[in-house]
Amino acid sequence: SKRRMKSNKKLQKIKGSVDYLISKREDTIVSLNERKVKEEDKKNKETLDKFKIEDKNASILVANFEDALSEDENIKKQNKKKWQEDVDQRRKDWEEGIQKDGVLEETLFIMNDMIKVATKNISKR
Repeated sequence: SKRRMKSNKKLQKIKGSVDYLISKREDTIVSLNERKVKEEDKKNKETLDKFKIEDKNASILVANFEDALSEDENIKKQNKKKWQEDVDQRRKDWEEGIQKDGVLEETLFIMNDMIKVATKNISKR
């Protein structure tokens, strides 16, 4: 698990982002020069963009999104199409967020490892 975590690019980006934000929190001096502030803002944005997670793990399947919505929600007939478009977009965004979540991904790997160990122990009996 430790080896996998060290090689996981998503977790490396999360750690790098946290380390960067901690260092920025400790830097309490801010220039009053507008040009320097703009340069610092640009540098901060570029640095944070390096830590942005774009990779999706398509093997993480997301299901039952609509089950989480209230079944007794009253939707007027004329609003049904718009409501469905909104639900589809929220589902897509939710699924993408879950598939990009490095911590969740590692949690699933750990759970899978635990299941393999438990299964191996049961089969030895």
